[in-house]
Amino acid sequence: MKNLIIILFIGVLFSGCSLLNPGYLNSKPEIEKMIPYKTTLSDVEDTLGTPAISQIEFGNQIKYKYFYNTPNASVDTSLMIKGNYSEGCKDCGQIIATFAWKGGVGDYKQFLLRGLAVSDKRIESEVSHACALLAEKKFEEAYPILLKAAEGHSSLAQQTVGLMYVNGDGVERDYIKAAHWFARASGADYPPALYDLGAIYRNGEGVAVDVNTAIYFYTKSANFGYPMAMTELIKIHKAIGDQKQVEYWTKRYESISKNKR
Repeated sequence: MKNLIIILFIGVLFSGCSLLNPGYLNSKPEIEKMIPYKTTLSDVEDTLGTPAISQIEFGNQIKYKYFYNTPNASVDTSLMIKGNYSEGCKDCGQIIATFAWKGGVGDYKQFLLRGLAVSDKRIESEVSHACALLAEKKFEEAYPILLKAAEGHSSLAQQTVGLMYVNGDGVERDYIKAAHWFARASGADYPPALYDLGAIYRNGEGVAVDVNTAIYFYTKSANFGYPMAMTELIKIHKAIGDQKQVEYWTKRYESISKNKR
């Protein structure tokens, strides 16, 4: 009987990581059905289970992080037993789900999905290859690679596709489509996309000029430490005569510049 128990334990250990540690998935799940601002936190938990990391961020936002097995992932079975993948595992993929409070509901499980960011070495390699093609001005070759990665929730790919639509690189210039992809990446709190979305509203590209909305996105980007957003906030607040904000963002910018030296 004792031997049977040991055999059963070993079978569980190597057949299903997710049985032993929440937040670690045996493979990348089908997450396309998760729709921002329609899917709830409870829906995500039903699909992916308990996250490896969960945290509350500014603005009553909730962020969930999951890890999933990839062909080259190295899994430490001792961590599997402990159920501790808060630091991830070597070459594992990551899924980050960000949720926003929409008001009118009292249950945190009803927070709505705001954005998804998925990454692993394969996706990153494909995006890097596409970016190399862009550097060579091979826009038509790069676009389908980046679009596929963008649809698969790569924040960098989403932002890059947005920039291609802004500049008309290999595609017809389309600020509406650009804003769509910047918004997708912004939902996952990707600072460069938040900055780009701010620029869309500041410049009135495909939308009416809206300085307040631009400030909102620039501020979110700057709060994640993105220097270009800080410089734009300094310019805007100088123009509207808000010296207090000028001084605040100047200090933040100088602090980041010093740390990079």
